[in-house]
Amino acid sequence: GADFPSTDEAVQMAAALEGTQSYVQREIRASIYPELEVKYSYSILYNGFSCDIPEDQIDAVKALPFVEDVMSVKKSAVPRLSRAAGLGGAPAYYDATGCTGEGQVIAIIDTELDVTHPMFAALDENVDVKLTQADIAEIADGIGFNVDIDPAKAYLSSKLPFVIDYVDDPYEGLPDESILHGTHVAGIAAGNAYTDADGTVFSGIAKNAQIVFMAASDSASGGYLVEDAYMAAMEDAVKLHADVINMSFGSNGELYEYGEALGEIGRASCRER
Repeated sequence: GADFPSTDEAVQMAAALEGTQSYVQREIRASIYPELEVKYSYSILYNGFSCDIPEDQIDAVKALPFVEDVMSVKKSAVPRLSRAAGLGGAPAYYDATGCTGEGQVIAIIDTELDVTHPMFAALDENVDVKLTQADIAEIADGIGFNVDIDPAKAYLSSKLPFVIDYVDDPYEGLPDESILHGTHVAGIAAGNAYTDADGTVFSGIAKNAQIVFMAASDSASGGYLVEDAYMAAMEDAVKLHADVINMSFGSNGELYEYGEALGEIGRASCRER
């Protein structure tokens, strides 16, 4: 368990492991590599230590008593957004299907969106779109949205045909630079392809899709999403004929319990299936 390492039993076990490691280190210095320097010693999750030794001495170290194995240290790359699409196989998917999200709408219900970022600039004129400002106005005048909106203010561009804050002022408070979660999610889902000053190309997966962005975060709560607000946004996303509704939220490492109302929606959805 998580508390075990601080117990007396664990301390005694770790001391025993470290004693064995010290023996092996002394043997290496005495008979194999006097210049040995130990970097890290492991006695909680592993039993071993890291060090630099000449490659031609590895077999001699492996032959020492109490040595189970010697393994080379590997380096793992940390994928960046500029490489994520390639690592996920998106280019091959584009080639096979021709699908880049063109003519589709992704509704993202989240915290905020930096509408000034180049990933959310207007789409190229040659890209087909599903939602226009006239469509937004028609829905507003017809079935209506769960918030009173001005279509001319909600519609920002062909990339962002509908951007509304469901908790605070509909057109203010975006973005909240202390959070940037919504911007991050939107960029992964459907950010435009663009090249930065260093020549690195960045792109979301459905790069030619439109983004309907619905902020449902209470700015006074530090980024928490408000249930009645995001349920209203979900309904409006359906009215907007969104092809996908993305809600990338939960909790900070603890079991997340959805509100009763949202839970009922989930149960109804399961019954329909």
